[in-house]
This record gives sequence, C-alpha cells and structure tokens, in this order.
Amino acid sequence: MTSTTLNALKEVITHWRRLATGKTQRYEGIGPGNCALCHLFNNAAFSCVGCPVQQKTGRTGCADTPYRTAEVAYFDYGRNSKKFRAAARAELEFLKKLLPKKRIHK
Repeated sequence: MTSTTLNALKEVITHWRRLATGKTQRYEGIGPGNCALCHLFNNAAFSCVGCPVQQKTGRTGCADTPYRTAEVAYFDYGRNSKKFRAAARAELEFLKKLLPKKRIHK
C-alpha cells in the first residue's frame, strides 16, 4: 500500500469514527464526496481499481461491505440515529481491518 493510499485510508477511518460516535463536523456525511479513498480511486468508470476496499471485496462502489447498511440507515433514520451509528461502527471496524499489519523485526 502506498503512503498516499494509507493516508487516505486513515482519513476515512477517522471520518467513520466521527460518524460512529456522533461527533461529526457540520457538513460531514457519507458517500463518495466524503471519502478520501473515493477521491483517489473513484473515476468516471466507477472502477475503484487500487482502492483497498475494492481489493478486499473484489467489487466496486463499496459493495459487500457494511457501507450499504450504513447508507440505508443514514437516509432512512438520519446520521444521529442509533441504527446509523451501529452501522457506522460496523463500517469503521471493516475499514480498520484494511490497515496493513505491523511487522515486527527481530
């Protein structure tokens, strides 16, 4: 993973941590416009090639991730609802698992 991709992933994790805890910034929401990874990898063809999420799932547009459940809860119940925050926590945990494992040198 490149340092640019790692930094974007960390930014996305921080974003979802705020969403999961209800400590969002005023105009913060969900979707490609709020995702640092989408800014790097989402192009006109919606290919997502190179995105760690796409590499994990083999799918584009965050399909087969907790994002879809969070998206429905966000629009149906609002970003301050318990349902959305629970879904946001699931997305946060998914994203954290995409971080590279730390290597221990002996």
